[in-house]
Amino acid sequence: SASTPTVWAGLGAYGNYNTIWSIAPWNNALDIYTFRDDVSKGAARHTLKFGVFAGIDGKDEDAGPASLERPTFQTFDYAVGTPTGNNLANALLPNNPFSLSENSTNIHAKLRWKDVEFYAGDTWKVMPHVTLTYGARYSLLRNPVQPENKITSFQPQLYDKNKPASDACNGLWVAPGTDPCGAANKLFGTNFSHGVDGPNNALVNNNNHLIAPRVGLAWDVVGDGKTSLRAGVGQFFQRERISRYTLVANAPFSVNASGIMRALGGATPASLSGGSASPSGGMDPRAILPNTIQWNVTVEQQIVRDTVLQLSYVGNRGIHLTSSYDVNGILPENYSAATFLSGGAQNKLRPYNNFGALAYWSHNGDSNYSALQSLFRTQYKSLRMQAAYTWSHAIADVLTDDSSGGTGAQSFTNFRNPRLDRGNAATNRPNIFVANATYFAPKLDGRSFVVRNTLGGWELSGITQADSGNSFTVYQGASENSAKVVPGAAGTGALNSLFQSGLTGNQRPLLTPGQTCNSGGRNGSQIYNPNAFTLIGYHLGTFDPAMAPRGACQGPRLINTDLSVDKNWKVKERVTVQFRLDFFDIFNHANFRADQANLTPIASVNCGGQTSAGLYQPCSTTNNVVSAQSRVGNFGTATGLVGNGERQLQYGLHIEF
Repeated sequence: SASTPTVWAGLGAYGNYNTIWSIAPWNNALDIYTFRDDVSKGAARHTLKFGVFAGIDGKDEDAGPASLERPTFQTFDYAVGTPTGNNLANALLPNNPFSLSENSTNIHAKLRWKDVEFYAGDTWKVMPHVTLTYGARYSLLRNPVQPENKITSFQPQLYDKNKPASDACNGLWVAPGTDPCGAANKLFGTNFSHGVDGPNNALVNNNNHLIAPRVGLAWDVVGDGKTSLRAGVGQFFQRERISRYTLVANAPFSVNASGIMRALGGATPASLSGGSASPSGGMDPRAILPNTIQWNVTVEQQIVRDTVLQLSYVGNRGIHLTSSYDVNGILPENYSAATFLSGGAQNKLRPYNNFGALAYWSHNGDSNYSALQSLFRTQYKSLRMQAAYTWSHAIADVLTDDSSGGTGAQSFTNFRNPRLDRGNAATNRPNIFVANATYFAPKLDGRSFVVRNTLGGWELSGITQADSGNSFTVYQGASENSAKVVPGAAGTGALNSLFQSGLTGNQRPLLTPGQTCNSGGRNGSQIYNPNAFTLIGYHLGTFDPAMAPRGACQGPRLINTDLSVDKNWKVKERVTVQFRLDFFDIFNHANFRADQANLTPIASVNCGGQTSAGLYQPCSTTNNVVSAQSRVGNFGTATGLVGNGERQLQYGLHIEF
């Protein structure tokens, strides 16, 4: 390879195994070509609208980091002769061996897709005070393809347990008419089986029935223009994510060779031929797209002149939302056994036990949002003011603020039962209040030049915001407090996870009876209640119904007020000079960042009864009830602030012409 190598070499006093490397180029490009046209025509009491949209798009991006393709070698503190004591220097000694590993390539993901959409709608004046709007949108959203057909997808029904673990193509769909596994065998000397032709070159079926209707009503209730009722409902399909790197970076397109011993100036060993690979996952081939059904009802009333109050109910139901999970996750009946096994042994408990975790993309997510929204708007002489308040609840069983995927905390606790993860969505903010006002001081036009230009024409404006924190989920790993384990007790070993190794991040602790995450109030940077969670009484390797739900914690509130004072001078007809004095966070309110708070409550655990010496037998499949725990001291303490975290003053002189 012509790439710059990565050298894993201990630097003596500077620490062991520090990395020396150069950053290689990393490529990323997005091309979007679109065409659209809209036509409208009025006819009697109807206004007809028609439109078409077409898009031809492409996304090219390296699937791995810039360092992925570089050869990596690790030197050792042994040599032909006397070792130097420094691994980097050892690599330079003649005939001194080191261990080489390298990926055959950093896959350059190429994806191409097309969108074609049509819509038709009508705005119908049913009666003088009633208007009906209705229409539909028809979408042809094609699944992305790889122009060279370098794409595979793991499909569980194709897996053959009798094939060897080295067979990276076991269970793979390939683009019809291609044989990437056979090509890898010729190029790398591997012995992969041949994949099975998928349904098309995208390996996902296209949906040709995406018709999204919508209808809306506007009613001037009394007919005087002061009271209105508006309502609407519609369906909206989402263009599915196109970054399908799980498929284009799947086996067998990159093969890794590792553990090859050679000297820096020595010949490449004959054993370098061959290599290994493993599938990274697959995608549900069903022709399903994420979509939402949205509805709203709004009543608007003019109270007095230039003063309006608006009340709305808004709902949003997310259906078939994009989800990702480990399709090779350990089954619930094996949770207990997996809890006390090492990673390699745990893989034997997986359904497709030749492989480890396999990310699988599907559409099993569901969400629901309901909100009461209010808006007050008024103008009285030189004062303009507007205030809005939203009281809402967002519920979901998948993350609704991150689509990057993976098999950790973002995935389901048990993908066979997504309801286990139903709780407050990460975007849930129950209360949102925003108000702004502008006051125009008198210009004092009839006064003297000095009075008019010093005391007249000032503007005072401000905006204030007070929001609930969004919901956060507490996840809990596990480790055994070895200092309290009976010395030499049989079975002492690592406690790998609370349940289902490989998805350790999904384990949520139990809620302490009578406690909530935000109970007891907040004290400065202490955002969450340190006593809200426990593992006492938890049966390791099981799913406990008392487990804390997702979104159990409400993050820190956001409260901020900005103020601006302006003075304008009219110099000439087209020239204005303005002095501005801006205060940001004028009350200097500390707004803490919830994502910079420790959200792991329990440090370590022990199981079973306590001996007279205050020790415990090691946790095991037969001694799996947590009876003691040590808490993390700084749980729930925020360490960072939103933005600059302090009051700021800014002033300036502007000339407008």
